[in-house]
Amino acid sequence: MSHRNGLFLISLQRWHNLFRLRRSTLLQFILIPKEKLSVVLVYIGLLVAMLGSLNPWFLWPVNNKFPLVSALFLLPALFIAKGRKHDTVFTRKSLFLAFLAFFIYEFYIQVVNDRNVFGYVVALFHILIVYVLFKLNRRYYEPLMTITCKAMALMMCVSIPCFILHLAGFPMPSHQAVFGENLYSFTSYYFFMIDNRFIYDIIPRFSSIFLEPGHLGTATIMLLLTQMGKWRKWYNIVLWITTFITFSLAAYVFAVALMILNSWVQRRKILVKVLAVICLFASVGIGSIFYKNGNNMVYNLIMLRLEVDQRTGEMAGNNRVTEGFQREFDSFMTSSDIWFGREMPKNDSGNSGYRVFIYENGICALLLVIVLYMLIYRGTQDKRAVLAAWAIAFLAFVVRGYPLWYSNFIPCMMAGYRIFKTKGI
Repeated sequence: MSHRNGLFLISLQRWHNLFRLRRSTLLQFILIPKEKLSVVLVYIGLLVAMLGSLNPWFLWPVNNKFPLVSALFLLPALFIAKGRKHDTVFTRKSLFLAFLAFFIYEFYIQVVNDRNVFGYVVALFHILIVYVLFKLNRRYYEPLMTITCKAMALMMCVSIPCFILHLAGFPMPSHQAVFGENLYSFTSYYFFMIDNRFIYDIIPRFSSIFLEPGHLGTATIMLLLTQMGKWRKWYNIVLWITTFITFSLAAYVFAVALMILNSWVQRRKILVKVLAVICLFASVGIGSIFYKNGNNMVYNLIMLRLEVDQRTGEMAGNNRVTEGFQREFDSFMTSSDIWFGREMPKNDSGNSGYRVFIYENGICALLLVIVLYMLIYRGTQDKRAVLAAWAIAFLAFVVRGYPLWYSNFIPCMMAGYRIFKTKGI
C-alpha cells in the first residue's frame, strides 16, 4: 500500500468516526426520555404564563392572548406524557373540584363581560393552563418555582445593571412604546422601560421590562413566598433587591407581611422578628426624612404616601381608585348589579384593587375565587403554609385586584404546599 493510499484510509476512518460520534449525539438528543421532555415543556409553558400575566413588552403584540403561546408548549407536553404507557407527570386527581371551580369561573367571566367568540377561545387556553397545573405531580413543584425564580433573577441581572448605566448617563438605544390605546407610554431601552410620566425624575421607579413597578414588586414577593428558608440563595437576593428598587408601597407592605409570616411558618420566634422588621423599616423611614431634607426617593414615593389626610382621615397612598369611581362603586354596592357586575366607566381609568374586580365581575365571581383558593390546597400537610399563602394572596387582591393572574396564583398555590417539604403526589 502506498503512503498516499495509507493517508487516505486514515483520513476516511477519522471522518467515519466523526460521523458516528455526531450520529450518536443526534440520537441521544432525539431519544430524550419522554418524561423529561414533557416536564421541560411544562416548565416553559407555565413560565410563559406567569411572565405573560405581567405584560412584558415582548408579549405586547399578543397582549392578553399569551395563553396561546403557553399552549404551544403545554399541549405537546400533554400528548407526550399521555402517549407513554405509564404517565408519571400528570398524575394528580385530588384537584378535580378546584378545576371545576376554575372552569365555571372562566366561562362566567366570558358571559358577564359579554365577550366575543375569540374570548371563549382564549378562555379554553386558560383552562388548558390550569388543567396542566392541577394535574402536575407535586414532586415537580419545587423545581418549577426554583427555575422560575432563577429565570426572573437572571433577567434582573441584565435589566438592573442596564438601568444603573442609564442613570449614570451611559447612552443606550431606545424607542417609544405604547401599551393599549395610549393607556401607557414608555421610553423602552429594550432591557428595561421608563414610564414617560417619570422620565425626568432623578431616579425613576424600576419596572424592568414589565408594565408597572407594582406588578414587578408583587411578582417578586410571590416568588419569594415559595422560597421560605432559601432566601440566602443568590437568585432570591436578586429578587429582594428588585422588590426594593421598584419603590412600590404595596410591595413593601407585602414584604413586611412575608418576613413575619416566614418566621411563623418556620416555627421561629416571631416576636423578635416582628420587632426587627419594625425597627428596620422605621430606621429607613426616619432616615429618609432627614436625608437631603426629605428630597429622596424613599421619602417622596413611600413616606409621603403614609401621611394621613386631615380632611378625609385616609392615607395619601390609599389612592387605588379615583373619587369619581368611588362614588360609582358606592352606588353599585346598593344596586342589583352587585351580583354580576357592571361595565367599567369608559372615561374613568387608573383604578385598581378589589373594588375594580368586584365592580367588573360581581360578587358571584368573588365567591368563585374564594372557593377556588380553598380547594387548591387539598392534601396539604402544613396548615401554616396555607394560611401564609392565603394572607399574601388576600393582601395582593385588596391592593391590586388580580387574584388569578398566573404570576400571583401559581406561586401562591405552590407555597401553600410548603413545596420544600412535600412528599408523594
